[in-house]
Amino acid sequence: MDSERIKIIDRKIKKTSGKILNIGTTGSIMHSVLLKQNPAKKITGLDIVAANQKENTVKGDITKAPFPDSEFELIIAGEIIEHLKFPNKTEKMLKECLRILKKRGSLIITTPNKKAWSNILFHKFDHANPEYGGHEKIFLPRELEEFVRKNGFGEIQKKTTYYTEESSPGQRKAVYFVRKLADKIMPGALKEQIILLAKKV
Repeated sequence: MDSERIKIIDRKIKKTSGKILNIGTTGSIMHSVLLKQNPAKKITGLDIVAANQKENTVKGDITKAPFPDSEFELIIAGEIIEHLKFPNKTEKMLKECLRILKKRGSLIITTPNKKAWSNILFHKFDHANPEYGGHEKIFLPRELEEFVRKNGFGEIQKKTTYYTEESSPGQRKAVYFVRKLADKIMPGALKEQIILLAKKV
């Protein structure tokens, strides 16, 4: 798996010496990929659907996380925030991330870009993934940054990137190829994925 999203997250994991939490493992292959690429790292999965002992995943809800204060150095929330009721559940998620992060710990959020070319043309993200609760809120990049900052995070960096298989596995290979190709020729504002990195300050 060589997507830009995985590469960015993987680089951050390799620079992290403490515990890492990956939120949401059902319906995604990202947790398996990160575990395989970082066998020596302490990566815990949190999933609302089911635990998986083999992949060190516990069952739980990030809006009331089953972890003590200051437990993690890095939290990864890939394709999660758009499934939560806005603003109450999304605010609870960020509050819990602050609580369980160590001081100067980092949060990575990836989520669909509301301004993406595919959403403008086909409304691809408006009500996607109904089996996992559907999409409740799709953010613009600046809107996501402002929301995360308002809820206690700082030193925010963000970028947009192309649609990736680990975001939504199970489709035909041609779908990923065509959408990746389309994203590569789009200006940054129209790319399909937002990647945001923020620190607990």
